[in-house]
Parts: sequence; C-alpha cells; structure tokens
Amino acid sequence: MKKILQLAKKEFIQTFRDKKMLPIIFVAPVLQLIMLGYAVTTDVKHIYLSVMDLDNSVESRELAGAAFHSGYFDFKGKIENEKDITTALNSGKTDFVLFFPVDYSKNIRMNKKASFQIIADSSDSNLTSIGMNYFSQDGILKMRNSYERMNLRSKIDFKATKWLTLGGNFIYSSATKYNDQAGAWNEAYFAVPIMPVYDPLNTTAWPTDYSSAQYLGYRSGQNPFPTMDFNDDRMKIKKLLANFYMDFTLIPKVLTFKSTYNDSYTVVDDRAVNLPYYTSDGAQNPDATVTKTNSSYNNQIWDNVLTFNKKFGSHYLSVMAGTSFKDEEYQMLTAQGKKMVDASMEQEWYLHNTLNIQASAVNDDGSRQYGMSYFGRVAYNFNEKYLLYATMRADGSSKYQQKWGYFPSVGIGWVISEEQFLKNNDYVPFLKLRASWGQLGNDHIQASDGSNTINVLKTTMGGIVYSGTLATSTFSYLKWELTEETNVGFTAKFLKDKLSADFDYYIRDTKNAAIPVIIPMVGTSVLRPVGTIRNKGVELSLNWADKIGSK
Repeated sequence: MKKILQLAKKEFIQTFRDKKMLPIIFVAPVLQLIMLGYAVTTDVKHIYLSVMDLDNSVESRELAGAAFHSGYFDFKGKIENEKDITTALNSGKTDFVLFFPVDYSKNIRMNKKASFQIIADSSDSNLTSIGMNYFSQDGILKMRNSYERMNLRSKIDFKATKWLTLGGNFIYSSATKYNDQAGAWNEAYFAVPIMPVYDPLNTTAWPTDYSSAQYLGYRSGQNPFPTMDFNDDRMKIKKLLANFYMDFTLIPKVLTFKSTYNDSYTVVDDRAVNLPYYTSDGAQNPDATVTKTNSSYNNQIWDNVLTFNKKFGSHYLSVMAGTSFKDEEYQMLTAQGKKMVDASMEQEWYLHNTLNIQASAVNDDGSRQYGMSYFGRVAYNFNEKYLLYATMRADGSSKYQQKWGYFPSVGIGWVISEEQFLKNNDYVPFLKLRASWGQLGNDHIQASDGSNTINVLKTTMGGIVYSGTLATSTFSYLKWELTEETNVGFTAKFLKDKLSADFDYYIRDTKNAAIPVIIPMVGTSVLRPVGTIRNKGVELSLNWADKIGSK
C-alpha cells in the first residue's frame, strides 16, 4: 500500500505541472487519496479499481500494476457506466469503487476539458457518487471571447427499509462566458481591403491609432478592431439542479407510491462594458458605459404517482393515478450607467462609478406562473390478446382566463396472431391491430394579458419632454390550445420475424391556436384562440433484421 500511495503522489505531481489547471488537478487527486486512505483504514475489505481514465504514461502503468498486486483491490478492468458500478457493488465482493485521475494537463492542452469521478459505497443498500467536470473553450474572435464551466455533481440512493427507498441528486454548475461582438462580423464583411488596421497618420485617434474608412470617403469606420478591443460582455451563469424522491412499496409487486421533487434554479449576471475610443466622427464612443442585468429563473415540479399492477389469471390490470404541481418564476433587473469615472481598470466597472444613470435605462421585470394537474390511466390486458387503455388529464394553468382543461384519450388493440387461425404460423408470427383517439392540452404559448393594458409614452415638444399614457380596451383572451388526434394502424412481423412493419393513418387537429387578429379601425393586432390546423397522412416503417453467417 505504501508503494501505491507513493506512485499516486508521483502521478499527482506529474499532472501538477500545468499551472492553468491548478484548481482542478489539486482537488481531484487529493480527494481520491483521501478516499483511498479511508478505504484501507476502515472495515471496507474489497476495493474495485477502474483504469478507464488512466493515461498511458509510465507512472499510470506503475500505479495500476502496484494496485493490482497489492491485495487491496479486486481488479476487474473498466467501468463503462453506472450499471457496471451497481453490478460491482451488488456482487458482494466489492465495497468501494475508486477512479484514478486522468492526465489533466494533456486533456487541457488538447481538448480544453478534463473530468474525474469518484464512486464509493459501504453497504449493499447505499450507492453514492461524487463527480466533477471542467470544460473550457476559446472563441474565434481576437478579443475576450471564451466559455468556461465547472460542474459538481453528487447522487445518493438509499434503501431505508424493505418498503422505502430514498434518493436524490445534485448538479451545481458555475460558468463564465465572454460574448463576442456581433457587429464586428458586419464591419469585417464591409471592411475596405486596401485599408490597414492601424493608421499612424490618424493622430486624432485614441487610445489606439486605428484606421477609419471615413477618411477614404466611406460613411463609417468599417474597422472591426475597435469594436472588439473596446467592448467587453461577460456573463456569469450559476445553475443548481436538485432532485429528491421517495419510493414506497405498499404491497410488494402490486401497489407502489412515488413522490418526486425537482428544482432548477439559474442566476445570470450579465455585465456589458463599452469603453471610450475615437477613430473618426462616425466611429467613436465618447463615454464609457456599463450595463448590468441580473436575471434569475426558478422552476419547481412536484409529482406524486400511485401505481397498481395485478394479474388475475389471464387478466392483467394496471391502474395509475397522480398529481403534478409546477411553479415557474422569473425575475430581472437591469440598469445602465454612463460617464464612468475611471474605465482603465476592470475593478472599477460598476454602476456606482458612473455619473449618469438614466431612469429610462432602468428596468425591473418578472413573472410567476403556476400549474396543477390531475391524471389517471387504466390499462387492461386479456391473455396478451385484447388490449384496452384509457387516460384522463385535468390540467390547470394561471396563464389563461380559462384556468382548466380536460383531456381524455382511449385506445384498443387486438393481437390477431394470438388467435387460433393465425397462431404458430411462420409467415405472420405477429400481427396487432390498434386504434386510438385522444386530446392533449398545450400551454407552451405566451400568457394572455388578462385585462386592459396601459402603456407609458413619452414625446418631446418645444424641447420639453412630456409623459402620457395609452390605454387599450382590447386584450388577448386565451385558453388551452387543444390537439386532437385519431389514429388507426397495425404492427406486423413476417418471415420468421426478419421483416417488421408499422403502419399508421392519422388525423391531427390543432384547435384554439393563438394567432394575431387585426383589430378593425385600430390597425393593431391581438392574440385570439381562433386558429385551427389539420395534419393528416400515413406513416409506414419497414425494418429488416437477419443474421449473416454463423460461428
């Protein structure tokens, strides 16, 4: 074990040489060495070593070899996915799963990314995973134009009792993105080929003597470099995804209940800075400005599902009932400041260092929408021959004046190949006829205004700014968009299951589609649920599967 720790330390020092990856290469091996020490100093007896991420260096090969011959590891090759991990932990021969670090310096130089994962377990009823991922990518413009993201993730599944399983997972993401300047592409496209980037004779240009096409008779500067050099747009994006669940086995193999809660929270901090410069009268920015925009998004979903499955001789019955609640919230605050006192240092790029914050450049906005659903399904199967199912949904939304929508569906199926006159034949071993009809609501359209709207207007007369209001007596009155579909078809297999076919004829009608309607005598438009769209047709899918050759 001493040799293993020495080699692991040597591998860590080897990857430590790349200074760009100090935060990651420090955390990854240290965490793994700590967990390795925990594994060999506690009651954990069996350790599973995965060399999936080991590079081909001499240090890595020595590390794997020492681990293999130490007696502390059950060396079984690669772990390709989570299923392999679960299999190893449930085998009774493995209590601890360990991943050794990748060659981070090589990955960063070549692929601009690195990752590692540690998965540990101390009992048959507990599976825990911890992971980290780093990604970095440079843009293609010669300016601060890049993207960098760090992900941390963890997951736990715990079987508390024979009838209760608990679990949850977290994913935290922190990213920094420097956006490119779209205007630079347009200026590069219209740039004058004979004009150099710099013009030493342009003595009025500051702080850099960039050239301007205006001095050649053009209407604008048409030089993309000032746009790239004197604009900085940084976004800091933080996301947290959390999921918790409780799974109750009320009656083994018959009745279960599962409650799941999901939360997605995102915060975006956007800072756009326009630095002052001058190349000509048509290509300049006299004042340094900074625009800050803070946005937050919080989406919560809580689902509860009760499921009953039971077989009575040749009869199989499945019943499901559940509820779903969602809460979607959005907040945004933006402001712009002009005449920055000192724009030479990035530490001063804040609103409080500007002399002019106009009220018209401040905006506070937000929304919050709720949804509630009740749903149920009944499925009946007789002897795998006659199939019947029916579903019902009651969906509610705060987005429309019509709060609730009710959407049923039914379907039937007949497996003709199970009838005596077709059973056990080689030409059509499987043939099922099916038909269905159903309705589905869609609330993924914008919310209705809900009432008369009043907008604030400003105009200038005689050099004086006047404010006023514009009221409208029309507003969008929307309701659930409805999709209704009728479908008939069959699924068949021929020639000893070598040829399979799926055929469907469908009619799909979209009703209450929100479309803009022109208001007479006014000229403006407003959304109304008056659209109807029909799609109909046939779908045919053929597939051939056969074995060529034999051992």
